[in-house]
Amino acid sequence: MLTFALVLTIISGALLAFMGYRSFKLSMAVAGFVIGAVLGSYLYSFVWESLPDIGSDRSAWLYIFMAVCGAILSLVSFRLYKAALFYVTALATAYVLMKYFLIIMAGGVSVSAFLKFAMTGHRAATQGSMVGEIAVGDKGTVSELIAEMYEKIPGTTEIQKMMVVLGIALVVGAIVGFIVCLMQKPAIIVVTSIFGATLLSQALCQFLESLETVDFSADTLVKGLSVGPENVAISTLIFVAIAAVAIFVQFRTTRDID
Repeated sequence: MLTFALVLTIISGALLAFMGYRSFKLSMAVAGFVIGAVLGSYLYSFVWESLPDIGSDRSAWLYIFMAVCGAILSLVSFRLYKAALFYVTALATAYVLMKYFLIIMAGGVSVSAFLKFAMTGHRAATQGSMVGEIAVGDKGTVSELIAEMYEKIPGTTEIQKMMVVLGIALVVGAIVGFIVCLMQKPAIIVVTSIFGATLLSQALCQFLESLETVDFSADTLVKGLSVGPENVAISTLIFVAIAAVAIFVQFRTTRDID
């Protein structure tokens, strides 16, 4: 799946990973755009059926929603970069925690698929299929894997179980965000490196897995974001390697900056 969104993710990840502190305000704007684009894709999931066709289908609407929401949050994050430091750190931390929780507990279902599956009541997030019906390799469908995960989480309803997962991730994220705001430079370097490495490793794995299938459709994009990398071990190694190199580079290149 080679798309403009994928290329943009690689560029954004590289900027955050290697220039997160040196270009702090720009980094907050980039992080805000990424978070806003993700929120835009969620909003699209709720309303795509009621949208008019543009050309032959509604595919362009996904990119419009992502671009508009990303631009708005990017501008807010650039202007209010100190406040952005807290919510970007909190949300990025929560995302990383949920990503690896789902890898361990739900066979590689992505954070995007889990949230859309939970929030839309198992409804469609793509134009041709339901999120719950998307296969995650040979492990099962998204709905089957999430159902198995829910059996291991305390709570009597799926809503309660979802809130347990989201609640813990957001609380930990808020704590990390508060610590980063207190520690400033070293914490900013580590957080931006990890956030950038997360984006880079995810995008690079998606790129390598789709070299033979170049598809610009919204349906394919959402499906690609709904399933994590097929080889979790390799994607994790890529993430750790990029994060380690990025942290080293940032500390070396910002020694003269307070």
